[in-house]
Amino acid sequence: SFLLMPQMTFHLWFLPSPEIETVKLARVVFSKLHEICSNWVKDFPLQPKPHRYYETSIHAIKNMRRKMEDKHVCIPDFNMLFNLEDQEEQAYFAVFDGHGGVDAAIYASIHLHVNMVHQEMFQHDPAEALCRAFRVTDERFVQKAARESLRCGTTGVVTFIRGNMLHVAWLGDSQVMLVRRGQAVELMKPHKPDREDEKKRIEALGGCVVWFGAWRVNGSLSVSRAIGKSGLQFLFPVCFSF
Repeated sequence: SFLLMPQMTFHLWFLPSPEIETVKLARVVFSKLHEICSNWVKDFPLQPKPHRYYETSIHAIKNMRRKMEDKHVCIPDFNMLFNLEDQEEQAYFAVFDGHGGVDAAIYASIHLHVNMVHQEMFQHDPAEALCRAFRVTDERFVQKAARESLRCGTTGVVTFIRGNMLHVAWLGDSQVMLVRRGQAVELMKPHKPDREDEKKRIEALGGCVVWFGAWRVNGSLSVSRAIGKSGLQFLFPVCFSF
């Protein structure tokens, strides 16, 4: 079989026989081909609207760790993944920077976008749905970590595009940058315990920030917000729309 044009496939079957009349066979084949092409032109199929193209490059470095603890997600056609119809074009990109193991990063990379699309306000308020997805993902991973005695976590940054709107949410020091006409545009500030506002927030919630080679939450981690590590982070995702 061979493809002639989009949505039209022509099949040929050849039977082993030394008595095949090649000229007659060719006439039958091209006659059938003409018939199919004529019918196809009369009932020309609607072509899908071309999707916006996102040129994506990925580079990951393990450094000195025993294994890679980071994960990324690229979903340039969000609607197709979830079979969403009559919706503006949507795309989802995320990076999760794991620490203490890879389980939290894997869990977030698999579940966060699913949790987002299942939020009841997803259709009319994707920014709020994205924030709630971070909270739901954290709550469920903390439960999983308790069952399986996991002591890992992950920071994360997500960009969700709907039409011409860009929604950004993040936890920890994972970052996203926008380049506009060759100039860098700051979209976010990483969550680090050396920020005065983060330090006050942590202390108000009963935690502390101490110096141990670097500023650390409760003397442990050098990021002030993350998924997982229950009791060490003080989780609240930050979301912005542009």
